[in-house]
Amino acid sequence: MCVIIHKPAGVEIPAETLEACADDNPDGWGLMYHDGGRTRAVKSRHMAEFQRAYDRVRDCELGIHFRWRTHGDVNNAMAHPYPILDLHGSTAWLMHNGVLPIATPDKTKSDTWTWISKALRPMLRSDPGLWDQESFWRFIEHDTYGSRLLFLDGRGEFRRTGHFQDWEGCSYSNLNWRRGLSWLSDEEEYEEGVPWGGSGRHNGMLDGALAPDLEPLLDMRVDDAMAELRRMSLSDLEDLCETDPRLAAELLQRLAYG
Repeated sequence: MCVIIHKPAGVEIPAETLEACADDNPDGWGLMYHDGGRTRAVKSRHMAEFQRAYDRVRDCELGIHFRWRTHGDVNNAMAHPYPILDLHGSTAWLMHNGVLPIATPDKTKSDTWTWISKALRPMLRSDPGLWDQESFWRFIEHDTYGSRLLFLDGRGEFRRTGHFQDWEGCSYSNLNWRRGLSWLSDEEEYEEGVPWGGSGRHNGMLDGALAPDLEPLLDMRVDDAMAELRRMSLSDLEDLCETDPRLAAELLQRLAYG
């Protein structure tokens, strides 16, 4: 269900990290940045094109997105980032990780595309000044509860909403992709809160000494998440819901809306 990386200027992301993110989220990629004059974005469904595009701007402050499709087609248009509208002299852009609880009448479009088109863009067109109001950002947090978003406006200012995690100098919308890192031992994975042992998608989630947490289920396809839940005992599910009721509610919402 995607990963966003917010990379500060001058920070180098290890090649293996980018490969692990791409392998875990293979349905498209995108970059957004400000070149000193205006915002720029490049994106594609073809993963082989990523490295050349990244190398051109690797020293800039960047938003990087790797997509795992939950809604919409797999094509260049549905790769992130998405344009919102011209704001502060250039196009404002958005990257999203999560699932939005909205209907998607056009099944070729993603939930993010639909939310921008039906809600976010009309709101900002009617009052562009909302962008600079903290009440607007509190509303965005509430309206997209459980999602992680990265915005870039025409001034070159990045803004994150939702829970991001720091790793090697960058901020990530989730760290589930780390199961693909060859050097990260099972012990380190558990210490850092990543419940998978070994590499590969959703490999051995319930194997090992520690019970899984709920957060990784949010980044699975619905069928995979349901399969993992069926493998848990009722007592395990009760314990997890008591430990983190917010994530339990978010997971139910995710499964309900698909």
